[in-house]
Amino acid sequence: MQRKTLHKQYKKLGISAVRRIGFSFFAVILIGSILLSLPMSHSVHSTSSYLDHLFVATSATCVTGLVTHVTASEYTLFGQIVIILLIQIGGLGFLTLMSMFFVLLKRKLTYANKIVMQEALNRNSLNETGIYIKRVIKYMKTAPYSISLFLYFLYLF
Repeated sequence: MQRKTLHKQYKKLGISAVRRIGFSFFAVILIGSILLSLPMSHSVHSTSSYLDHLFVATSATCVTGLVTHVTASEYTLFGQIVIILLIQIGGLGFLTLMSMFFVLLKRKLTYANKIVMQEALNRNSLNETGIYIKRVIKYMKTAPYSISLFLYFLYLF
């Protein structure tokens, strides 16, 4: 009975969990496209329009990998870093990253945030959500470094 009461309180926020997930992706794509359209993000001789930058940001966030121009020649180092961050955010999910920051800062997630995370991560219970986020943090810390170390020794010899 208590669960229904808490769930009703969450419903008072007015935005469902699914809409929050969609809005978070929309916000990341919009911010990414604006950053990519800045003059410091693309080369001087660029012929890209805002729609090209919007397409690249959407493709990077959705981890699709489609581009309208060659990324290495079209974008500066700053633009390439923005694209890499969009890929990372899209792969893990913006809400997962925000929850990871809460966990790293030793702050508690609110019930509403736990519900959204449960929806975003397709988990059965709220308890699984916290455990899953801690696992993501652990793998996110170890996987890139171990792969980099492996590739370093692979190309060294």
